Amino acid sequence: MTPATLALVGLITLASPATAQAADPSFAPVTSQLAGASVDWTHMVLTMSDQAQPAPGSHAELQVTEQQARQHLGPRLLEAAGRVQLDHATTVRDLIDARTPVGEHLGQESSSWHVTETRYHSSGQVEITAELDLATWLRPAAYAGAADGDPPRGERSSFTGIVIDARGLSAQGALAPRLLASDGDVLYALDQVHESIARKRTMVQYVTDPADPLAFARAGASPLLLRAADLHSDVDLVLSVDDSIRFQTVSRDARLLTEALVVLVLDP
Repeated sequence: MTPATLALVGLITLASPATAQAADPSFAPVTSQLAGASVDWTHMVLTMSDQAQPAPGSHAELQVTEQQARQHLGPRLLEAAGRVQLDHATTVRDLIDARTPVGEHLGQESSSWHVTETRYHSSGQVEITAELDLATWLRPAAYAGAADGDPPRGERSSFTGIVIDARGLSAQGALAPRLLASDGDVLYALDQVHESIARKRTMVQYVTDPADPLAFARAGASPLLLRAADLHSDVDLVLSVDDSIRFQTVSRDARLLTEALVVLVLDP
């Protein structure tokens, strides 16, 4: 059946090759909704859809209607991207408005989103879905806050990583969440991750299930398993007294933190 015939029947869907790299459907990602966009914290992607309809009586070509959809979507997507949480107190928009070098870079690169799917309806309506790769876009903010110099050395642990279960707390995703002890001391933060690592991956891997292969890829086969007892400022996790002590003991192997071998298990 030709595309023209498909258009008469209903719609044509064109997908970008990037959509072929689908996530494992067995495991739901950690997501949040921001100003009409969906943020997938597990895969660090912001997604938004929009549509355009030809004016009544108009015979505008599909390409013109598609361009209108793109022009309408762009500002909306960038507005949503500005609301992405960097840490417990700062959003992307805060950083851009502060006119720091990193903020200026993010502002310049915020147009790096791309269309992943276009749907052409027989009515003339065009729907588009676009994505912004948050891991790539926000990387300068990550390594700007990371540690430089030689990574600290410590005792070698038998654990291959750290997995913290925070399900049931309604925690939200962020680029740089903190892990806090029961007394408020910071156990893990972005400035403990080495800059060379921050240039390659985020400081935590978000998953909704500790059995997710992404958790294994980050924390290894023998991680320390802890459970968050409380939540601070929506994104920071607080450990119990006992788990705070366990974390501090294991983190004497500085590699676990400097290499960001940390997984957070949140609700979908």
